[in-house]
Amino acid sequence: MGTISIVIAGAALGWQVYTWRHERGIHVEVKLSLGALVVDAGGVEKALILTAINRGSQPIRVTSTGLLLQDGSNTVMTQVTQLPSAGLPGNIAQGDSAMTWFDLEEVMRAGIDLHQPVTGQVVLATGEVCRSAARPVFSNRR
Repeated sequence: MGTISIVIAGAALGWQVYTWRHERGIHVEVKLSLGALVVDAGGVEKALILTAINRGSQPIRVTSTGLLLQDGSNTVMTQVTQLPSAGLPGNIAQGDSAMTWFDLEEVMRAGIDLHQPVTGQVVLATGEVCRSAARPVFSNRR
């Protein structure tokens, strides 16, 4: 009976430590999606939308956003200034999200093949890098 009590007490303590750390940690989800921006001239511009979702319990500051090049070099096509109608780089409150966008033509000129897996990333003021899942923007299906 004593051994079972020790095991249960250890599990309870471990769970408390886990939840305490999880509640105070940085949890950022990064997503990429295809979008269309309405421009001042009334036209529509196709764009790659990068969204950062702050799932943590503290506000965060995103200092830059980017897309990883697909050449295996770990080089990033980076945006360090805020574009019109974008909220990144910038602050994100807990439980909130913000987005930025990349012009599709510029992305393709940088050598990113949108039919191959694409990875977006944000860099936080802490230096932590958070990345999206790598997935194609365009499907090869017809």
